[in-house]
Amino acid sequence: MAVEVLTLLARQKELYGRLRNLAFTQRELVLRSDPEMLLKVLANRQKIINQLTLVDTQLRPIRESWQEIASGFSEVQRKQVNVLVDDVKKCIEEILSRDKDDSEKLEEKKEEIAVELKKVRTCRQMSKVYQNVVDAGSSKYCDVGG
Repeated sequence: MAVEVLTLLARQKELYGRLRNLAFTQRELVLRSDPEMLLKVLANRQKIINQLTLVDTQLRPIRESWQEIASGFSEVQRKQVNVLVDDVKKCIEEILSRDKDDSEKLEEKKEEIAVELKKVRTCRQMSKVYQNVVDAGSSKYCDVGG
């Protein structure tokens, strides 16, 4: 049983490591404003999350009976489990922190784009007003000569 648990935890750690690496890539893409590649990274992240869900399903009964199962482990195996669990926790914390920062950066970019769009709309409206003034000045019904 210990080998199965260690294998599942090692797989979980590996998947979270891949997810963390994609979080680094995601950060770069957010900073570079590259939505196309960002969507690809998010799709890859979803694939890894699906794999993590499968591993979690396999670990669930182990967690539920952890005290009983762990009593059959050697001291070395318990230490290995603790290291793997700690590594996974650190990975998750780092991923969540990066995702929160990226979300804030995306929100800032969204607000910047909204401001720019408002400027463009204002310019278009002013352009229409000026065009109407010019058109009115060249009206065929105006007495230009007095």
